Amino acid sequence: MEPLILLGAAIVAGAVFAARYVARRRAAAVLAPALPGAGNPPSEPATAPEVQAPDDRAELYRLSEEIETFVEKSAHPRELIAHPPFKRAVAILAKPDIPLETLRQYATG
Repeated sequence: MEPLILLGAAIVAGAVFAARYVARRRAAAVLAPALPGAGNPPSEPATAPEVQAPDDRAELYRLSEEIETFVEKSAHPRELIAHPPFKRAVAILAKPDIPLETLRQYATG
């Protein structure tokens, strides 16, 4: 069942990453005309600081145990989408203050 957990985590991380990427691109496009040097897209710093709150880390760890137990008993990965602890983990990782690098680390293990 571990591959199912990894698959579910990768799907969620990819969806959150894509949504954040699109949101940042849209925000950059809206703000670009008002900024000097608008032809250059904004770039992220090479190393994003770790700003994830310790409470979020503890909550994600707790949720991961619940999610793993659920996945072991489920018949199909699709069932994970409706699982409340999974939804909470997605909400934590979708916060705008979570650096993309942190999201990548959770997605790839």
